[in-house]
Amino acid sequence: LQEAQIKKMEENAVKQLATDKQLIEDYLKEKNIQASKTESGLYYVIEKQGEGPEIETGNLAFVHYAGYLLDGTIFDTSMKELAQANGVYNEQRDSMGGYAPLEVAVGEGRVIPGWDEGLGLLKKGDKAKFFIPSTLAYGERGAGGMIKPNSIL
Repeated sequence: LQEAQIKKMEENAVKQLATDKQLIEDYLKEKNIQASKTESGLYYVIEKQGEGPEIETGNLAFVHYAGYLLDGTIFDTSMKELAQANGVYNEQRDSMGGYAPLEVAVGEGRVIPGWDEGLGLLKKGDKAKFFIPSTLAYGERGAGGMIKPNSIL
């Protein structure tokens, strides 16, 4: 029974990825954004080239980020001013020093797969935008109230 459920989940993920890819490609075309694509379905744009070394698996990356749904709704950010301007500011998080770059051990599965893969494409100082299919994000389960199941980030 468990094997059948796993197989069904894998089949659903393949279908969802195809749907997500089309939605991302339509969005990029509509917004006239030229993005590169990885084999897994992650789309990315390097907006600013950094001067540092390439990030390797296991390296610590300190990342300022803003997370958006494909419709432009921001759901999280490491930047206090951006959080305040978009209605996602959390005073408790601020009092605990939470508005600072996120420390990520790259490629070690401590963040969603789309981030692990995307960060591995960068070098120190790069500024990039990732378009992450739901299968490389929170998938069928979603995350919290804002990130619904099968949300593209």
